[in-house]
Amino acid sequence: MPVEAITHRATAPPYGSRSVRPVIPFGELPHSLRKEEGEMRFQKDQSYDGTSAPGEIELRAARKPFTACWTIVLSLIPAVLILSLGSAGPARGQIKFDGIDDDNCLDFNWTEPANAESVVAYYHIYLAVDGGDFQQIDTALANSYAVPGDSGHTYRLKVAGVNDSGEEGTHSPESDEILCLAPQPDQAPPKSTSQLAVQESAGQLQLTWPAVTEDTSGGAEQISHYVVYRSSRPFFTPQSGDSIAGVATLSYVDTGGGIGSCQTNHFYGITAVDLAGNESDLSNLVGEFDYAVIPQTAGYYLVSPILDDGLMATASDLGQSIANCTAVKEWDPEVQSYSSRAFKVGDTWYGEAPLTRGYPYYVFIEAGPESCWTVLGNVPEDPTFTLYAPGGNGYNTITLPLTSTLTLASELGASIPSCTAVKRWDSSAQGFESIAFKVGQTWYGNTPLQPGMPYYVNVTAEGQWPEGKQMLTYDDRLRQTDHK
Repeated sequence: MPVEAITHRATAPPYGSRSVRPVIPFGELPHSLRKEEGEMRFQKDQSYDGTSAPGEIELRAARKPFTACWTIVLSLIPAVLILSLGSAGPARGQIKFDGIDDDNCLDFNWTEPANAESVVAYYHIYLAVDGGDFQQIDTALANSYAVPGDSGHTYRLKVAGVNDSGEEGTHSPESDEILCLAPQPDQAPPKSTSQLAVQESAGQLQLTWPAVTEDTSGGAEQISHYVVYRSSRPFFTPQSGDSIAGVATLSYVDTGGGIGSCQTNHFYGITAVDLAGNESDLSNLVGEFDYAVIPQTAGYYLVSPILDDGLMATASDLGQSIANCTAVKEWDPEVQSYSSRAFKVGDTWYGEAPLTRGYPYYVFIEAGPESCWTVLGNVPEDPTFTLYAPGGNGYNTITLPLTSTLTLASELGASIPSCTAVKRWDSSAQGFESIAFKVGQTWYGNTPLQPGMPYYVNVTAEGQWPEGKQMLTYDDRLRQTDHK
């Protein structure tokens, strides 16, 4: 009752464990080696059932779903030795890696004889350690056996079927020699997520994100926790002082998020930390930005929807998002006048003009209580502006980019080609207030600036700002958005 083939399988680590013990087969080196369509083939002589002849052993590594184990099958067939590596994690593409020993046990399987059900009662298990002779160490009722292994030692196994009378059949071919190595440290951090989202929940700011399930090498990952970072800077590299929480859940509510505070704007990112302490790169950035709308009397306010919530697409959407708003206008720099974009009649909004992120809009708000308008969403790329000067002189509305390092109005004026003056909207006076101007080659005006806020600049020649970026004309911008 010869046993037809023998298999070695080393089980994978428990879910989330990244300390694995690679198992390396020793033995005869290949006589020839070539790579073809992801397989590596080589000839090897294999003795079987007392004869010596060229044989074919097929060696496959495949990850079993749910059981998270590596199975390596050796089956004896005439011809060549084929090594086919599947999604082998740390063993991918390395010919010496047969599997993973994570629990100090080497799990062996073998193919039973065709008549095993009627003639085989059990199997004798023979083991050779560190190149020594084979010794019978145990019996097994099934066609598998787990050998306790110690780091630094090598193991070979073979089996023989035994019938009900205790008679032993021909021994199987022996397995490859397997070396147990010390566990390897996990050095692959989790992948970062690009799906961090923000929304308002009961007047507070709520962050949500999907679970991170892979590391940067594509392997399965188990996360210990997520770190939440917060900064007043829209684009930031996390520092230890920016961390505000570590959570094992997929959401976080920031009770100090600054919603409704026109003096406080916050921006957020998260990282994932695995069981080995490896931390992912920072996620996409989201935030909240507040604009003061304090209509003690009805009037216009200048706002810039600088963040992207994925929902606000038209001027009507902008108007509906602001309490007591009844009209939305936009400055047309080519004709130097306001253009109506949306308005409200009764409870109905009219006007589907596309909204461009980061561009200033004038919103008319009826008299009401003091408040702030808060915009939430992803932090997008900075807006860019084409500046017009019809007749050699013209005003343009711009938004100071969130990434800007300019701090004073005079610095803003000096950064804009052919600029002669900088103003800001004064909602209480319903007009523009001069905050910087140029006399000769000298700029005057030390009014502090705030990134994300709209400003009104005068230029004497057409140009672009910030310089060095791709620009769209006013009409091109509208046409491009219309076709989205």
